[in-house]
Amino acid sequence: MMIMAYTMLIPKDDNYIVGKARIEEVNASFKDLGAVCDNIRYKKVEQALELLEKAAKGELPIRYRKHNKKLAHRRELQGQKGRYPRKAAAIVLAVLRNAVANATQQGANEFDLVVKHACANKKRTYYRVQPKGRRGRHDYELARVELVVMQRRPEEKKKEAKPKPTKTAKPTKEEAKPTKAEEKKKVEPEETTKAVEQPKKSKEKAVEEKKAERKEAKAKPAKKEATNGQGDS
Repeated sequence: MMIMAYTMLIPKDDNYIVGKARIEEVNASFKDLGAVCDNIRYKKVEQALELLEKAAKGELPIRYRKHNKKLAHRRELQGQKGRYPRKAAAIVLAVLRNAVANATQQGANEFDLVVKHACANKKRTYYRVQPKGRRGRHDYELARVELVVMQRRPEEKKKEAKPKPTKTAKPTKEEAKPTKAEEKKKVEPEETTKAVEQPKKSKEKAVEEKKAERKEAKAKPAKKEATNGQGDS
């Protein structure tokens, strides 16, 4: 059995998540399969799955855009031509589920996937023996289906880099000992503070001495007056 490649050029960059699936040599009409693929192409996977499930049960008709000669008009399709290809819808539904599973395995979200490519082609035809007593014969025709679902890869949010706490290195024995220059710097401020304190103390002493002299000067006249009074008596 010869296996064909996908008819769609699948992007190989990392901007998209791609899920693909196909089935070969399936016993179904390629016209019905093509009509089903036309109805799900470029739709979201969620909508396509819902449509195919209803079509496989015979609850919803499928619109035929081609190969629709002498087809009936359907009220569900707003007057468009269509029919109920239940077998073809079930086959396409199985292929679509496989494609979605392949995409979700790569990290895609099922609700964000879109059916980007869907097609069906005719394959081999095996001739059968013509039945006796009938006008024509029915050959064994095979077909293939391929589906591709895609999603744009979400951008990864860059985490804000937290500043790492810097470890303070422990000082070595040599660094712990102060040098002579550092000792001088430590001594100099003490000497300047002493020099500032000494003038303040000297000023305070001078003020106290002046006060004491004034008191003595006031006390001497009082003593003289007292001695003069005793001499007069």
